[in-house]
Amino acid sequence: MLTHPTLHLLTRFGLTGIAEAFPSLTDKEEVQGLAHPEWLALLLDHEATWRNNRRLALRLRKAKPCHHAVPEDIDYRAPRGLDRRLFDTLLKGDWIIGIRTLPKLASFTRGQRRQNLRALINRSQIAS
Repeated sequence: MLTHPTLHLLTRFGLTGIAEAFPSLTDKEEVQGLAHPEWLALLLDHEATWRNNRRLALRLRKAKPCHHAVPEDIDYRAPRGLDRRLFDTLLKGDWIIGIRTLPKLASFTRGQRRQNLRALINRSQIAS
């Protein structure tokens, strides 16, 4: 059997996984004893695995994995005007304990919540 034309046809038909698995399967002695349906099932399994791997690789390339930010990664040396003491107080969460209006914040719109949180943060800065 001529393998090169067969591999070329498999590739042209879009069965690249089978085309890649075919030479490796014909070289193995364990596969020589398989019946035709079992051999075909093995080739189809290679094709399905190849397509799934290709799809996953494409998704990983296109995905923009989010960086899980942690407070320890904050660079205070950058010229952004970040205040380390303010971040420390915010991270401790002590300013939340004193707030009695926190449940009420959930009923506000996003812009109102931001304004109220800014005001609360400013108040906590003044108090400390």
